[in-house]
Amino acid sequence: ERVEAEAKTLRKDLTAVQLQMLDAEIEQWAAQADHIGGRTPMHVVHRAFSQRDNSILKEAARRLVERPQTVVLLATEQPRPQFVFACSEDLADQSPGLNMGRLMREACAAVGGKGGGRQAFAQGGAPEEAPIGPVLQYAVQQLSES
Repeated sequence: ERVEAEAKTLRKDLTAVQLQMLDAEIEQWAAQADHIGGRTPMHVVHRAFSQRDNSILKEAARRLVERPQTVVLLATEQPRPQFVFACSEDLADQSPGLNMGRLMREACAAVGGKGGGRQAFAQGGAPEEAPIGPVLQYAVQQLSES
C-alpha cells in the first residue's frame, strides 16, 4: 500500500515536470505546423509520440488551440494507442463543416478504433497493436481536402 502511494506521488510529480516542459515544446510544434490553404486557412500541428500520458496530450491540445486558425492532431502509442484532436474556437465558428468528433470517429475506424467528441475537441483510441500513423495521416488528408 505504501509503495502504491509512493508510485502515485511519483507519477504526479512526473506529470508536473512534463507540463512545465510542455510550453517549450508547444512553441516548437507551432513553428513547424503545416499551413493548409483551402477555403479556411489553418495551421495544422500533428505529432505522434511513442509514450505520452493522455493528460499531457489533452493539455498540449488545449494550449495550442488558444492560437487562432489552429488544428491539433496528437497521438501516443503507449500505454495504448490514444488520440486527441482539437481546433481553435475561431475555426469552429468559421467552418461549421469542420468537426473534430466526426474526424476522430472516421480516422480511428481506419485502424479498428473508436472515438468521438464535440466540434472543437475529440478523443479516441485503438486496439493495442494498432499503428497510430495512419490515423494522423487520414486526418491531415481530410483537412487538406476540406
